[in-house]
Amino acid sequence: MNHTIARLNATRLLGLIVMVAFFAATPGLAQQPPENPTASDPAAEKARREFADSVIVITREDIKAGKARAAKKLAELKQNPTENFDEIAMLETTDDMMQLGVGLMSWLTDQVTGDRAEASPNGSGQAEKGTRRSATVEGWTTGSKGTPKENKHFFPAVTYQHIVQMLVPDYLDSVPEHDRWGHPYQFAVNEDTSGFGIISIRSTGRDGRFEADDYNRGRNDAGDYDRDIVWTDGFLVRIPTRSQPATP
Repeated sequence: MNHTIARLNATRLLGLIVMVAFFAATPGLAQQPPENPTASDPAAEKARREFADSVIVITREDIKAGKARAAKKLAELKQNPTENFDEIAMLETTDDMMQLGVGLMSWLTDQVTGDRAEASPNGSGQAEKGTRRSATVEGWTTGSKGTPKENKHFFPAVTYQHIVQMLVPDYLDSVPEHDRWGHPYQFAVNEDTSGFGIISIRSTGRDGRFEADDYNRGRNDAGDYDRDIVWTDGFLVRIPTRSQPATP
């Protein structure tokens, strides 16, 4: 296990970077790369270059400061836990999803490198091809606004037991089954690891009902705790927004 942890430091750093960006509530939070850019498409290639140029390098000091701000915000909210219950639940649910995401990205790295093929949910180590929507498989799609649903990435749902089998004990000590409102998380894994649209987690938010099975990237309205929270491939796709920043 030590060799896996050492080899995946960069992947774990990615998860921490996204979590810090969320708690900092910056306008450019969780940017997403363009959909499947190709060299034969000049517009897509230009968008890919623009996205690459927009990436911000975050240092260990930035991460430490972001975690401190997050802890301070939660401490403030927990001074009045009854009044602030929903915002506490939103922040802690998002943190849970980020930590789950670190384990999933570690699993994905091993799948790509072939280090632990036996960790695949079907137990075979073989990829189940096809990232687009299937009429016979439950799941959800994500993508940019304006992209036709049939061209978005499709995430086929898997059971909680599959996720536990994948991640425990090699990548995580445990996997939470429910969000902080007490509703079950839903997980998705596409074992074709050759492109985008591979792993996803979603929460219903406060109301316990998934609002859609097709998500455009964007930020939820501040204080709207009933909106779904969705994480895919290392990024928040549906992004919860704090009702107010922590005091300086």
